[in-house]
Amino acid sequence: TNTKALTFPFSSSKYQYHFNPSIQSHTMIIRVRTNTGMLRANITESSPTAASILHALKLDRPNLTLTSPLSYDPKGERTIEDLSLTLEECQLKHGSMVYCSVEESTVTVAAANNNNSNNNNNNNGGDQVTVKKVIQKDGSIVTTYEEEAGSKNGFRAGMRSLRDIKMSWTLNEFMAMDAQYEFKISPQKESHCTGGVSLESNAVNSFQSYLRTFDFKKSRLAYLYGTFHENEDDKSCKAVVEGIYEPPQEGFLELLDDPMEEKVSWVAEKLGWKKVGWIFGHPYRPKDDSGKNSVFHSHELITMAEFQLEAADGVEPTPFVTVKVSPNETGEVQVEAYQASMLCMEMAAEQAILVDDEEPYKCLVHETFTALVEAKPSQYVDNDYFLCNVPILQHTSEQYVTMFPWANRTFGDVQNKEAMRKQLSKSNTQGWEFIDLLSDFQMLLWLCVSEDLEESDMEKILQACKTRNLEEGYKIILASLCGLHS
Repeated sequence: TNTKALTFPFSSSKYQYHFNPSIQSHTMIIRVRTNTGMLRANITESSPTAASILHALKLDRPNLTLTSPLSYDPKGERTIEDLSLTLEECQLKHGSMVYCSVEESTVTVAAANNNNSNNNNNNNGGDQVTVKKVIQKDGSIVTTYEEEAGSKNGFRAGMRSLRDIKMSWTLNEFMAMDAQYEFKISPQKESHCTGGVSLESNAVNSFQSYLRTFDFKKSRLAYLYGTFHENEDDKSCKAVVEGIYEPPQEGFLELLDDPMEEKVSWVAEKLGWKKVGWIFGHPYRPKDDSGKNSVFHSHELITMAEFQLEAADGVEPTPFVTVKVSPNETGEVQVEAYQASMLCMEMAAEQAILVDDEEPYKCLVHETFTALVEAKPSQYVDNDYFLCNVPILQHTSEQYVTMFPWANRTFGDVQNKEAMRKQLSKSNTQGWEFIDLLSDFQMLLWLCVSEDLEESDMEKILQACKTRNLEEGYKIILASLCGLHS
C-alpha cells in the first residue's frame, strides 16, 4: 500500500532531517517535502535565491540527488524553472514549503563538520542519519532513517564548537547566536480565528455518525472546506464550513495516495470554497497516572501546526482551524475547535518539538534547542501551552445538502448511479427542487471523478449549484445518466 507522507511529527529516535551547524544569524528556513520525508534548508544568505535552497540542502547532504525539480505543488506541475529568482520573487518566506523528489540512497546526512570534501575524515560533531531498506513482515520494503550519535562537544548538541564556526566572538554575537535556539514558552492569548468556526450541522453529524459505527474505536480525519469571513467592525475572522472530505486512510494520520486529491480541490474552488481546516475523531482517552488528560497528543498538535504552516505558507497568522470529535467518560460526544499558537508553528517549522511516545501529552524539545518554561529550561513542554480555543458555532446550509454516500468509506452506502437516482428522484416532492438535491458536495465529487461528463460540462454544473440556476438541458443529461426517467 502506498502511504502518503502526512507523518509530520518526528519521534525522538528517528529524524528525517539534520540540523545544519553552520547556521548563524538571520536564518531563513524553507521546508522541502520529498518522497523520503521532510527536509529543511537553513538559508543564511542576505539575498537568497531559489538556488540557495539546493545549496543549503547540500551543506549537510553533499550527495543529495534530485530526481525532479523544485516545485510549488506536490504534483510537480508548478516547477521553479529559474533558480536565479530571489525567494521574494518566488513568494517564498520563512517557513514556506516546496516539493521535489530525491534519490533515496543520497539523503544520508554528513557529519556536522563535513561541509566540504577536505573534512570527510574529520567528524568532531553532529549526528548522522543512515538510510536503510527494511523488509516488513508483510513483505513490503520501507525506507528508514536511523540516527547515529555524534560528538556532544559543540556549541549545542549536533553543532560545531564556537571556534569551529568562527575564531572570535563578542558577547553580543554569542548572545544573538544562542538566542536563536531558545524559545520562551508562554500561552497565546487568543486564536487568529476569533470569530469562531461555524460547522454545517449535517456534514459534521455524518462524520460523527461514521465514527459511532466503530464506537469511536478507530481514529479518522477529514478536510473542512468552506469560506473565511472577516468582520469589518472588529476585524475578527470566522471560518464557515460547508463541506467535508474524507481522504483515503489506513490508520490515524496515515493517508493513502488519493487519486481524487486534485479533483477535490478543483470542485471546491469552483464552488467558491477553500480548505479552511481539518477535523479528526479519536477514542475516549482516560486520564494518565498523574491525572493528566490533555486535549491533544503531541503528534496531533504538531500535525495541527504543520497544517497551519501550509495554510499560511510559513510562520504567519492564519484562521485555519482544527476540530476534534471524541467521546467523554460518559460516552457523550464532544466537539471542540482549536488552533496551534504562533510559537508552536515556529517551533514546528524549526522542528524543535518532537513526539515522545512515553509522554503523549507533552512535546519533547529537540536537544539542539532550549525551551524556557517559567524561565527554566525544560526537556518537555505541556501541549496545553500551545493551544488556543476557537469558539464553535453551527448552521444548516441553505444551499447545499449532505445526503449522498461519502467517498472512501469501508462501510455504509456505496457511491453509484443508483444512489444518485434515489437522491434525485425526490425532486418535486416535500419541497425539494432538482438543484437542491444536486447541490451535494459528495455527489458532485463523485460526478467529477466518474468521467461520465466532460470537464467543461462539470464546470457549468458546479457554477449552477453556486448560482442556483441549472439549465434544463443539464437536468435531462443528469437524470438520464442515473436512469431516473428510464
